[in-house]
Amino acid sequence: MIAIAQFTNRRDAQIFADYCEAKGLPVKVELVGDDKAVLYVSAPILNLVHEEVRHFQQHPTDPRYQAAAWQLAVPKDLKLPKSITPLFRRIWQRTGPLTLLVVAVCIVLYILLQISPQQLLNELMAPAEADNSWFSLRWLTPAFLHFSIEHLAFNLLAWMIYAGRMERQLGSQFLLGFVVVTAVTSNLLQWLATGPNFGGLSGVCFALFGFAWLYGTRYPKQILHAERTDLVVSLIFLALGFADMLWVNTANYAHLGGFIIGLVLALLPFPATKPR
Repeated sequence: MIAIAQFTNRRDAQIFADYCEAKGLPVKVELVGDDKAVLYVSAPILNLVHEEVRHFQQHPTDPRYQAAAWQLAVPKDLKLPKSITPLFRRIWQRTGPLTLLVVAVCIVLYILLQISPQQLLNELMAPAEADNSWFSLRWLTPAFLHFSIEHLAFNLLAWMIYAGRMERQLGSQFLLGFVVVTAVTSNLLQWLATGPNFGGLSGVCFALFGFAWLYGTRYPKQILHAERTDLVVSLIFLALGFADMLWVNTANYAHLGGFIIGLVLALLPFPATKPR
């Protein structure tokens, strides 16, 4: 095989390799040193992959790359069990207007992202430099951007369960404030750590996990609580993300920051109100 490119970040190399695999272009990634990687291809597809490498280097945030990573993570022959239908029916019945509005916004933005990705990213992703942008809505809007249907589905499933519980327990106004605070905080932490190339509602979802767990501990037998399994899975996912053992490039600092700010907000004095 022929060495065609060297990446200074092995995660970028893996993302690009996943994209090539999804397109039917077999490539091989070999680690060099601590974090570098070399990409190898066979001679027949050398020119095709070379063009893709050049595009990736010029547009590393193009949603097609993250979409490919999520696509490969889900088996093509996956069939949903029949029990999934009543599950979604129960989720739908146990949400509120703001919960459903956020779902609609995320879906619409995902569709628009497929139509005009670069324009939407330029307008809604976090600013490349702070300058005079500290009060910009672009510290909030990355939370509503998703780069693949799987990315969107995973986040919205967690969102509908836990945001729905919060909206029923504490009301729409509280949920709105919670979303703004946790989205901006988690986005800002991720921006400070890695720059503007991130998106997704998972920072808010991790905040919901942390809040629901501590709130449910302080006020038992309330609708707003975290399932132990969900909490364990989210913490394992968080640990694997920082260990760089996941199949996608995750916003680890947004996840961690969201979880912590959720715990902090849950320490506020709340009345154990009846669900609305």
